Amino acid sequence: MQVAAILNTRSGSLKQIDLGRLERAIREQFATAERTVACFRVNGSELKTVLAEQCSRQEVSLLLAAGGDGTISAAAEAAWRSGKTLAIVPAGTMNLFARSLKLPLDVHECVTALARGQQTSIDIAVVNGRSFLHFFTIGVYPKLVNKRSHYTYSGRLTKVWAGIKAFFSTRAEPALHCVKFTRDGSPEQHKHLSILGVSNNLFGSGHLPFADDLQGGKLGIYSVGKISVPKLYQLAKDIAFGRWNESSLIKVSTARTIHLRLEKMSSKNHCAIDGELLPIEREYTIELHPKALNLLIP
Repeated sequence: MQVAAILNTRSGSLKQIDLGRLERAIREQFATAERTVACFRVNGSELKTVLAEQCSRQEVSLLLAAGGDGTISAAAEAAWRSGKTLAIVPAGTMNLFARSLKLPLDVHECVTALARGQQTSIDIAVVNGRSFLHFFTIGVYPKLVNKRSHYTYSGRLTKVWAGIKAFFSTRAEPALHCVKFTRDGSPEQHKHLSILGVSNNLFGSGHLPFADDLQGGKLGIYSVGKISVPKLYQLAKDIAFGRWNESSLIKVSTARTIHLRLEKMSSKNHCAIDGELLPIEREYTIELHPKALNLLIP
């Protein structure tokens, strides 16, 4: 059985370690499980092409991806569509999906644990035909991501600081969307929203925004109505401390399928899917596929 190990050299942790040593560790650890390994170093622009090439090879049974949440999301899309099993090595700044899986955050410890691991299946969400592992959102957050990209950061703390600076430049102009909402086939009234986010299972409480259970079978829906600047500060605190369910500003619900239609939108706005900015669309269909992604875990 062959493993295709894809290392995104642009990811935060991989910039700071000996990649040759990591590749040797992957080969040696997976050799104990009678798997041969082919390693590929890629940059961001090459990532999806190499993922597609390796997923098209019949002899490849396991796709191992080392990188940040964006890399892992792209690898999950490729593995899900090709029916491959996915293994992830967290090498980004936040590693939110790895935290959901309770993986070791040290790359070498993670490789050792995965080589002795077992296969399971987890839920994956799909928006307009594109899968996501973590979060889809419109409103204030994509504006913040866009502005954060203008700042330089090289690690977790500097990324947080860039986010804080982006927040203060975004606070005076919170986005507002008029959204027509259908949840599990039941239409709801138009909602004027500053933020609408949909997660692959509900976020857990008291920590960074990631799900504690990726087999829960439900999309998490987080909506925030028209919000003033002072309340935006409170919202930032609630999100930072994981107070999703306790916040008076955030309405939380669940569904298996959601349909959204934006009644008012600007071509300048974006959506964000697992942290990647994309042009906004007028309509979105979001569905959860229970236990559809095969995954290797410790």
